[in-house]
Amino acid sequence: MASGHRKYLALLALGMTSSASITLAFIKYTYYDAWVAGMQCTNEEAGYIMAIYGLTGSLSYVPGGWLADRFSIKKILIITLLGSAAMNFIFAVWPSARIFGIHIGYPIWFGQAMVSGFALWAAMLKGVRLCGGPEEQGKMYGIYGAAEGLFTAAILFLAWIFFSRALADAPDQTTGQLNGLSIVVNSYGFFSLLAAVVVFLFYDDPQRADDEEPFRIKELGAILKNPAIWYVAIMVFCTYGLYTSYSYFAPWMSEVLGIPEDESVALSIFRTAIIALLVGPFAGMLADKFKSSSKVILIGHVLAVVLLIVLTTMPLDDSRKGMCLFLMYALTVLMYATFLIMYSTFAELNIPTRITGTAIGFVSILGYSPDVVVNPLFGHFMDNYGIEGYRYIFLCFIVLAVIGAVSAFLIRREAVKCGRALERPAPAPSAA
Repeated sequence: MASGHRKYLALLALGMTSSASITLAFIKYTYYDAWVAGMQCTNEEAGYIMAIYGLTGSLSYVPGGWLADRFSIKKILIITLLGSAAMNFIFAVWPSARIFGIHIGYPIWFGQAMVSGFALWAAMLKGVRLCGGPEEQGKMYGIYGAAEGLFTAAILFLAWIFFSRALADAPDQTTGQLNGLSIVVNSYGFFSLLAAVVVFLFYDDPQRADDEEPFRIKELGAILKNPAIWYVAIMVFCTYGLYTSYSYFAPWMSEVLGIPEDESVALSIFRTAIIALLVGPFAGMLADKFKSSSKVILIGHVLAVVLLIVLTTMPLDDSRKGMCLFLMYALTVLMYATFLIMYSTFAELNIPTRITGTAIGFVSILGYSPDVVVNPLFGHFMDNYGIEGYRYIFLCFIVLAVIGAVSAFLIRREAVKCGRALERPAPAPSAA
């Protein structure tokens, strides 16, 4: 466990790592229309690209988690950040005409899944857990989330300035989108290189306790037999499913609410970055105050169900544009509050730190599979049903939030059982 100011510097480095590793992979969150135009594909085809990313990541999470439990977290982070930078630079310059084409999308997003999903994800989240003790896990993940939001806001805001200028200077919108997208992706590449330097300077690998045994492959069976791990996997599936699906608010703002693309991008940046900066520490402190992250997640999903029902049933017209934006931002607050602290449930369930990487890897197989299913499905809704497709998307949100609330309740029930087991006194030794 890190101590003093080094602990917070390490969390800043980890937050910057998270931001740098996913900016290209999830560029659709802010530049959805430009991204689709750049690859000359339909919404459904764009969904299949994200499905490749999700499927590749899912298959690599467990071996990546095993690496995180066996090798230096610092080295894993630096190597993967350098790989992420390479993916950005390749995508930005291919081909010379800047018409990327869908044929380059598949290998780039496959490569992104390998560098961000294979070892980085488990190593990064394990690093966050090791920064603090059991009583401050919500705070650690909250600060990490705030750091991610801070760095994401900075790079997205800078990239947005370049993108807006490219749109304004171009002879037509398509040319502006392609020129702007190239500049944005190049800036992401340099950001990944900077993150690698920050990790090198400010993140230190924790020392393993003398009596702590390394993770052994045979312990994977115990992880699979633990019902609490399965509850966490279902909760992560629903929470992440909502998190990644909220990217569809970007085209929803432009197509349904009629907001211009550059303004939609600016609102999306605020939604995906600034809110994370503000919500992360608050959600973490709330989880520590309740002594339960699962309680906060449960409340967040229940409130999300209520707001989503209102948004789905409310007529959409110009007079309700302000109300729609308010509901979108309120849902974003709840989404980030649950997403940023979902892995702190490992401490609540007393999962040993030495197997945290592998446990995260297993949970991520199911937890991040929405990338495989949700994106093609939602792309199909958008291509075939137009504006009505967004209503179907919001109905799917409601289903995810309901299942997420149930799984959070089950996690809390298991955590209570774990707490009782730990508090139970050891049996007295039998008389000789």
